Amino acid sequence: MRQGKARYIGVVSNFRLAQIETCMHLRRIDVVQYGWNMFDRRMQDEIFPYCEAQEIGVMAYGSLAYGMLSGAFHAGMQFEESDWRSRGGMLGSQPVPHLFDPDHFSRNLHAVEDLKRLATKYNKTLPQFALRWTLSNPVVGTALVGFREPAEVTENLGCLGWTMSAADIAEIDAILGPAWLRDRATGLARGLDVPVSLRGAKRRSKLVTTNAPSLARDCFASLAMTPLA
Repeated sequence: MRQGKARYIGVVSNFRLAQIETCMHLRRIDVVQYGWNMFDRRMQDEIFPYCEAQEIGVMAYGSLAYGMLSGAFHAGMQFEESDWRSRGGMLGSQPVPHLFDPDHFSRNLHAVEDLKRLATKYNKTLPQFALRWTLSNPVVGTALVGFREPAEVTENLGCLGWTMSAADIAEIDAILGPAWLRDRATGLARGLDVPVSLRGAKRRSKLVTTNAPSLARDCFASLAMTPLA
């Protein structure tokens, strides 16, 4: 920074608030990265209000809940043995409860079907609808999303250029249920101490791929720079 070789500073995923405050005493933090999607709202009570007050940008990862909000999963599907989701919610050495464990997977699929029906009101696919929800939070400037095919990037861009009504945002909360969301927030908070890794998992490209580099860059620029509703 002092030599002018970097203009902005970001911190590693999953810092606790006290850690961000410590960093801010040394030098202003410009951007942070946290998990944020309809199923994962750990940050809404403490981290996001602080970021908004300090004008710190947020890059949201897990925007499609690790595939749960892709709309492609079904009750009889089997994840590959090397896929962390096959272990019922262990991402490397870190637990990610309430998404793929046997006690919640079926229930989540039912919620996804309700969310799909809500998305059709806007003539949108579930991923487009879910990404719009992620970006509708004023503190979130970028929604990180994985993809394997260029067509998925094109589809994801459909989250831009429209707004979601307050009534439908409330309907999303009703579909998931207040107690349900609290359970997720409590359980997922245990993962804050360790940055998320993908050890033992098959990696997907995130916004940059050798198959479609220019399209991926356009997607990143659009998600990062488009004014939020």
